[in-house]
Amino acid sequence: MALVLSDQSQNTNDLTNVNGAIENTASTPFANSTSVADLELSSTQYFTAPNHASLQLATSVTLEAWVKPESLTGNHTIIGKGRANGDNSFNYGFRLDSSGKVQFVYASSGPTFHTWATTAAQASVGTWVHIAVTFTFGTGSGILCYINGTSVGGSWVQGNGNSAVLSNSEVLQLGCIHSVSGANELFDGLIDEVRIWSSIRTGTEITNNKAVELAGDETGLAAYYPFESLTRTKTITGLAKIVTLTTRTIIGVANIKNTTLQTITGKARITASVARTIAGIARIQKTTSQTISGLARIQKTASQTITGKARIIYILSDQTIAGLARIHKVINQTIAGLARIAKVISQTILGKANLIKVIDQTITGVAKITVGVSKTLTIVYNIDEYIVGHRFKPTIMRSGLEGPRILKIEDKDKLTIIYTK
Repeated sequence: MALVLSDQSQNTNDLTNVNGAIENTASTPFANSTSVADLELSSTQYFTAPNHASLQLATSVTLEAWVKPESLTGNHTIIGKGRANGDNSFNYGFRLDSSGKVQFVYASSGPTFHTWATTAAQASVGTWVHIAVTFTFGTGSGILCYINGTSVGGSWVQGNGNSAVLSNSEVLQLGCIHSVSGANELFDGLIDEVRIWSSIRTGTEITNNKAVELAGDETGLAAYYPFESLTRTKTITGLAKIVTLTTRTIIGVANIKNTTLQTITGKARITASVARTIAGIARIQKTTSQTISGLARIQKTASQTITGKARIIYILSDQTIAGLARIHKVINQTIAGLARIAKVISQTILGKANLIKVIDQTITGVAKITVGVSKTLTIVYNIDEYIVGHRFKPTIMRSGLEGPRILKIEDKDKLTIIYTK
């Protein structure tokens, strides 16, 4: 397999592989990582990504990467934004020096370089290490560095970090930085899970996520390079607004635009879904081949079994609807239970119904029908629903179907009124 060079964040800051860095699957930093990049210093290998607004950071930054050095001779840049034209405009970056210390570097106007370094060596040849640095530009005392999730000490060895950053429109580079002589400070070794954030990540967030792949849509994620395609298999619990997901179990209240092969439990607003079991309260705009249980507000469905209370705007053939339903338009359905139906065509309706318009229906139970065309209506009123001597008029508001006024109900268990056009 070839290295995956696409940015897995939502910003499409895709990489270009310069001089043919290769994929390594034999040594990865954690269990879910299956592919890393192998950069060879002797071959001048590195990656670049074009400038993008999401990469131009002026307020704060968090940089993360897993690295496994194969040599440490001089400085070795892991992430660097700037200096691609050989000038001194440098937005942010971090590197390892020859002793394995971590250095964070940025430039302010002038330009003036500011370099912070760990007190002790943190990386060694042949060992995977996770490095993370967080910094608010212009606040030198606030810089933090985490090694394998643990905060380590250091100091500013050049400048003091109290000046605003000199942002630039130059490319992002992984594995090198440029100078007037070309690619410089080349990294030699394996690199994985490069993450650039426009926000400050907490120590807990860094620790909890350093050995797991991200979803790619996290707030503040400017660029993400795991060097492999993400499976994005997740269990989501609680309140969720989900745009797209694949192979997930979703529990709780959800606004879901598109899903594939999910089990969804709880309250859901689903725009489109395919091949699902949906349980609980749902507002579903379009579904295919679903079993839907519970309260549902469904705009359009095909080949569904719908159980429970439903508010259905439009459904097509091959549905069985059981329970309480408020249905705007249905075709070729069998509907059982209490129903308020705005328009139906060729249905068999059982139970209590408030029908605004029906065509060619057989209707059984207690019904209030506003408009009816070409049908046999059998309307059964239970005697205990009416007071003897009560005056009422069945609401059939179409010429030729006007019903008589019932003047008196005597000792009958029920009164059956049959209208035929």
